[in-house]
Amino acid sequence: MISVAVSACLLGEPCRYDGASRPCQEVLRLREMPDVEFVPVCPEVAGGLPTPRIPSEIIPGKAIKTVCNTNGDDNTEAFRKGAETCLAEAQARGCKLAILKAKSPSCGSGLVYDGTFSGKLTAGWGVAAELFRQAGITVVDEKALGFYARSLKTADDLEKLLESRDQMPSMTAEKALGHFRTITKHKLLVMKLCFKVGLCGQGLKHDLSKYAPVEFSKGARYYQGFRSPNAQERDERGFTEAWLHHKGRNKHHFEYWLDAADDTEMPQPPAPMPTRYIVEMFCDRIAACKVYQGDAYTDASPWNYYDRFSALLPLHPATRTQLERMLLMLRDQGEEATFAYVRQLVKSRHCEGPCARF
Repeated sequence: MISVAVSACLLGEPCRYDGASRPCQEVLRLREMPDVEFVPVCPEVAGGLPTPRIPSEIIPGKAIKTVCNTNGDDNTEAFRKGAETCLAEAQARGCKLAILKAKSPSCGSGLVYDGTFSGKLTAGWGVAAELFRQAGITVVDEKALGFYARSLKTADDLEKLLESRDQMPSMTAEKALGHFRTITKHKLLVMKLCFKVGLCGQGLKHDLSKYAPVEFSKGARYYQGFRSPNAQERDERGFTEAWLHHKGRNKHHFEYWLDAADDTEMPQPPAPMPTRYIVEMFCDRIAACKVYQGDAYTDASPWNYYDRFSALLPLHPATRTQLERMLLMLRDQGEEATFAYVRQLVKSRHCEGPCARF
C-alpha cells in the first residue's frame, strides 16, 4: 500500500478560493489503482480560511514568505497553520508522495503567481508544497504528473516517482521532442532579434551548446514545458549539471564573466561584458520570457523578471547600466524604439571596450 497526499480540489472537492474544484483525470485514474491510498489535503481550508475566499498570492521581496489577499489582508499565519496541519496528517498516514495543485500559493511547486494579481507567474514554491518538500516528501503537480500518466498503471509504478534527489528521471521520446522544440523555438527567437541589431554571427551560434549531449540529455529528462528544465533539475538534485556546462561556454551569460580573486569579500568579482554580449543577453531575456510566458508576455516582462533578482546579480556596474537601460527602454517605449537604439549602439564605438578582444 502506498499513501499519496493529494490536493482535494484535484479530486473534485469544491474547496478552491472561488468555491469550485479542479478535478484532474490523471489523478482520478490513479485513485482507482489497487494498493493506492489517497489523503486529500487543502492547506487553506485547514488553516481556517472560508470557501469561497478572497484570492491570495505570495508577495515578493519579503524576508519571510508572506501571503496576502487582494484586499491587502495578511493571511500568512493561516497558510502556515494549514500547511503544518496537512503535513502532520500526511506524515501520520505515511505519505512519501504529494500531488499538489500547480501555481497555488499553498500548493504550487516550482511556479507560483507573482504577487501582482495579474495572472503572471514566477519561480517559487507554495507554503505547503515547500514544507512538504523540506520534510522529505516528493512533490509533483498535476502538470508534471501528466508526463508520467501513461506509464503509471500500478502502485509499483508510483514508487518510481519517489526517486532520490541524486537520481534522474527517465528520458522519454515525448520529453525529448518537447525539449527540442522549446530550445529551438528559443534559439530561433534570439537569432531573429540578433539579426535585427546586426549581430548575425552571434545569432547563429547562440545556445548551440544546448544541443550537446550533456546539456540536451539533462534538459530532456527534466523537461516540463512550462518552465526551464534547469529549475526542475535544481529542485530535485540541488544543482544543475546542464547549467554548469552551459554558463562556461556562452558569453552572453554574466556568469561567464565572473573572475576569481583573493579578496574574500568578493570571491568572484565581475568583469565588464563587451556590449555585443550584453545585447545578446538582452535578446536572450526577451526570448525566454516569450517562450515561457506565451500570451501573458508584455514588453515589461523582461524588466519585471530581471528586477525581481537584480540586487542579487553580481554584475559589473557598466554591464548593469547598459542592460538596465535597454530593459527599461523596452518596458517604456516598446520593441521598435528599443531595437532602433540597440542597432545604433552595436554600430557605434561603444561596442569596443576593455574586453572587446573576446
